[in-house]
Amino acid sequence: MANGAHDWKLVAPWYRWERQRVEEGREPRNTRPVFQKFDSPDFVKTFVADPQKSLRFKDDVDRVFNINKVPLAKLVSGPFAGRWSRMYKEGDTAYDTTLVPTGIRKLFLDTHKRHYLVVAELHCDAAGFPRVNQQQVCQAGFAVRRRSHDFPKGAKKEAAERLKQIVAIQAEIAYLRESSPLKGTALRKRTEAIAKLKASGQWAAKVAEAEARLAAARGELKEWKNGNGVVSIYEGWIDSEFKNIGSWQFVEETPQEIRESTYPMYALYPNPRLDSHDARGKTIYYGVVPSSSFDTDGRGNSRYDDQSLYEIRCFVRRHKEGCPRGEAPDCKGEVFWSEPTEVYMLASQNDLIGTAQRPVTIQMPNLAELAAQAAALPVESLAPAKVVQPQAMNFDVSDGKGENGRVGGGQICFFAIPLITIVAFFVFKLFLPV
Repeated sequence: MANGAHDWKLVAPWYRWERQRVEEGREPRNTRPVFQKFDSPDFVKTFVADPQKSLRFKDDVDRVFNINKVPLAKLVSGPFAGRWSRMYKEGDTAYDTTLVPTGIRKLFLDTHKRHYLVVAELHCDAAGFPRVNQQQVCQAGFAVRRRSHDFPKGAKKEAAERLKQIVAIQAEIAYLRESSPLKGTALRKRTEAIAKLKASGQWAAKVAEAEARLAAARGELKEWKNGNGVVSIYEGWIDSEFKNIGSWQFVEETPQEIRESTYPMYALYPNPRLDSHDARGKTIYYGVVPSSSFDTDGRGNSRYDDQSLYEIRCFVRRHKEGCPRGEAPDCKGEVFWSEPTEVYMLASQNDLIGTAQRPVTIQMPNLAELAAQAAALPVESLAPAKVVQPQAMNFDVSDGKGENGRVGGGQICFFAIPLITIVAFFVFKLFLPV
């Protein structure tokens, strides 16, 4: 156990050391805090009982994908099939769209029935890599940071074009390596095409050639950034004097004086009845990763969005000897920061995979039951939904066609809720084939 004379290291929990060594070439002293994923609201209770018990991250689900759009010569008539099922139209141009893996971690939202913890372990940077006694820690927490770029006037459009070219090459590589998600006819055709390339001995050469073009394009992009004054920005969230109002501002990566908004981390205590508990003999901290916030900047922009790149840095403050114990931080002891976590993006509210993770049942009205109730009950008791229109939208119906549309005075109408539900579903079914 450390005596506090050496520097501290805030690293990955011990049960993730081997994974980071194999996947990232990191030794225990250089590992970084990890994300752990859960699907139940009592996820903290689950973690405390068994720290290694969490959902596995899947590359085809928990990664961000770029969209590669390839222009098509013309539209086709009739039902879509094969690649046409991925067709997307902008103006008069139709595109074949495919997903291209980026390697960036995607974190889903609470509304998607997914919750995340960031977990770290504290050691003394001395021979044997001993743990630090929790009593020596004055404060533990983490900061969410944002990475972006500042482009000179007129340079952003060219950057977008260069990135589009890189995504196109990445799409070729993903196709050859069969790492982009496909299904049905498209998947079968790709499998057959790759099998033929491998059988003829051309596959490896095509992959090498595409990867060489990707490396060259990335190198050109880097040179272009350096030559056009593109600046990398590293920001933390700074609160203002007003509640829930702040802004992203430049911050140091490992400051001793923390002025940005931070989140708490909590010590993981082992179950005294379990000799094999993962926290026994360890100093482990965990914190809940935020996926949303009531905070906005001065223009009303949300603190978190689905467009930005984020990362987390954890920190601990060593208790300064001679200072009385109190509410953290109770002294101005030295602060030790972890390596940044893997970069991540937040899923969109309407993410197709995310919304599918929380199934919803919509019960439609029983028409026979409605007919019986309508015949037996007073009409005035069946329309509880009051719709107030400041300006009424009126039109006449002639021979099944609407005409003479006009805006009239205000109206108040009462409708039965089942009627609104039936009409809404009927309209939805009209558009469903499209």
